[in-house]
Amino acid sequence: LPTEEMSLAREMAVPLDCGTNLAEILNSALPPDKRSIEKEKQQSDTS
Repeated sequence: LPTEEMSLAREMAVPLDCGTNLAEILNSALPPDKRSIEKEKQQSDTS
């Protein structure tokens, strides 16, 4: 596995103490256009 995937898998295996950590991991794996789409979805869901 590439180093990035190994570090990502390691982060996923560690218990997350906050939901934002998971969001940051997912966002870092997404291209910017998908990132903005997800943010728009979240904003519309909460409102």
